[in-house]
Amino acid sequence: MSTKQKTIEKTKAIEIIEFDNADPEHARAFYELNAKWIEKYFKIEDIDIKVLSNPQKSIIEKKGYILFAKINNKIVGTVALSPTKKDEYELHKFAVNENFQGYGAGKELIESILNIAKQHRAKNIYLSCNTMLHKALSIYRKFGFIDSYTPKNTKYKRCDISMELSL
Repeated sequence: MSTKQKTIEKTKAIEIIEFDNADPEHARAFYELNAKWIEKYFKIEDIDIKVLSNPQKSIIEKKGYILFAKINNKIVGTVALSPTKKDEYELHKFAVNENFQGYGAGKELIESILNIAKQHRAKNIYLSCNTMLHKALSIYRKFGFIDSYTPKNTKYKRCDISMELSL
């Protein structure tokens, strides 16, 4: 077991924080976490660059939310939630650093973002994904998302599945 893993296990502290445009680390972490997983499996698309390069304009100013998971004061994961209709939201840009997977950061992020959706009286949340991303799909299913094999409103070429959750 590495020193990093021992430190994480010792603290077990996952802190969930909101995106702060005044903190340059937030925009950088949002870009890097998402770009890394996309590049591992797919190709970054123009829409990715647009959203990741300016999360304030692409998500926050459109009444969306971005959350981060921090372990030992290091941002290790992120997720976004964007309104699409009056009572519908899209969950997107969910990524956890590979070195920190398995510690519960992804679970904490999804729980927190779903709580925000509930506070805003969302009735439906959808997401677009790819069937080869087994870990992500498993997490979504644990939270009650149901598969819909016809991608819904997807802007991404890599997506071949949509999932929905009724609240």
